Amino acid sequence: MPSIVFLLGNYYPEVDANTICCNNIINELQSDGHKVIVIAGTANEPSHDYVNAVEVYRVKNAESEKNSKRQKSKGVKKVAYRIARMAKSIIGISRFPDVEPKFSRSLLQTLETITEKEQVDCIIGAFRPYATIKAMLLHRKNHPERNAKYIGYYLDVLGGAVKPFGAPKRLYDKLCVSADYKTFISLDSVLMAENGKVYYDKPLFDEIKGKIHYINFPMLVLKPKSMASNNKMVFTYIGYLDREYRNPAFVISLFNQLNSEGHDLKLNLYGTSNMDEEIKDLVDNKATFYHGRLRRDDVERTLMESDVLVSFGNNISGIVPSKIFELIGYKKPILHIVKDATDCSLQYLRDYPGSFILYENDGFEKAKCEVLSLLERKEFHVTDEYIIKTFYSATPEASTRIIYDCIGM
Repeated sequence: MPSIVFLLGNYYPEVDANTICCNNIINELQSDGHKVIVIAGTANEPSHDYVNAVEVYRVKNAESEKNSKRQKSKGVKKVAYRIARMAKSIIGISRFPDVEPKFSRSLLQTLETITEKEQVDCIIGAFRPYATIKAMLLHRKNHPERNAKYIGYYLDVLGGAVKPFGAPKRLYDKLCVSADYKTFISLDSVLMAENGKVYYDKPLFDEIKGKIHYINFPMLVLKPKSMASNNKMVFTYIGYLDREYRNPAFVISLFNQLNSEGHDLKLNLYGTSNMDEEIKDLVDNKATFYHGRLRRDDVERTLMESDVLVSFGNNISGIVPSKIFELIGYKKPILHIVKDATDCSLQYLRDYPGSFILYENDGFEKAKCEVLSLLERKEFHVTDEYIIKTFYSATPEASTRIIYDCIGM
């Protein structure tokens, strides 16, 4: 069976959405009998270990260490980190998109070591960060004689997120398009999140469209059906919150008001954000609570013990939060908060019988009615068969089948 190497920004226990998506695919590949090796960045010292039978090489990523310090910083230090980040964004335009060249080289060095001592049939670099892609490209350039397949796995699009501070939008868009073209033409295949279609339906990409395979986020893993036993109905959100595109102010104020009117409910928010102080000022610690980061080992237990799972739409056009599919796997009611009906997540949630949608632009009264209808609703039932059939594209198996096509299996 082919041996496959994944290049990742980080890996367990340092976890983000990319890590979870890739790990679900890795588990599927292993169950099919493939050997999988992971090379990942870490904010800690380099190491070599095993995680659930996956061989993991960790290389130092200075950016991870800086990000960790920045998230913990307060006051003057926080301001200093922001200024330094702004300066780096401006300087980094000259070498865009490889803005972490030291990390790229560290990944490459470890990849060279592995491929020297054993056969590797496929190398998959998961973006973000771009350093994983750059390391692949450099390895291919160094070894044109190898028959390995080089696959870029884009869970996000280069130009789809918030642009770096200080970069003029028009210039940044051009840089992204140019960088994507140069990268894609050098790879054997590109696995692209479905929401990326809008970015590559351009004449420039006509000659390489055959390399681009659109896939969904492989986050749908079915969980055992569980019943929560809480005195209050507990609503839980776990993930990143953002002042611009995933702001919880509306739903926090809504739950505070419902509590003041005598409704017995509780909203727990777990995760990090770029608006910690604002959130702490909004929550009343009676109906709404902001707990900060939750260890990945505790995520599944916390969601299983909740009555209702909460998700937010992205206020970035065309972006579907991967967490939607993870939540569907728990077979619990989902309260989804969006600005309006243009949210891309709705195309999936409308097919899930346990979804309740809050439209912020409709105002408080309609949102209150939706939450109250959820409180009054009887237990709903959805079968595993229905979920897999309806959302098959979001299963790890579906993504793995596409990878096999790219490898030629």
